[in-house]
Amino acid sequence: MRPLGDFSTEALLRELARRNDGERHLKPVTRWCENCTHWRNSTSEADTCNNCTRDHAMEFRMPESPSSEDYGFYRRGCQDWSRRLEPRPAPPSRGSQPRRAT
Repeated sequence: MRPLGDFSTEALLRELARRNDGERHLKPVTRWCENCTHWRNSTSEADTCNNCTRDHAMEFRMPESPSSEDYGFYRRGCQDWSRRLEPRPAPPSRGSQPRRAT
């Protein structure tokens, strides 16, 4: 991969415009990596391993609004993607521990 310093400002701006224009014409993402059987959750913030157990490079889509649910990691045309049958359980929140019977 070439460093950005090798490109002129004009070339970088053209590439940004090309990507921005092309984004509207792409099909919406329907296969999110977190719904794949090959997805693994990170164990901590210090965990820098790839979340794809097949070690695929993924792209990330930022949410367009705070209420948007259309965001996350994805990989277009992934040949290894397979739907996870059951959803992963949500991690327990810190303040919600079961009460003990007294």
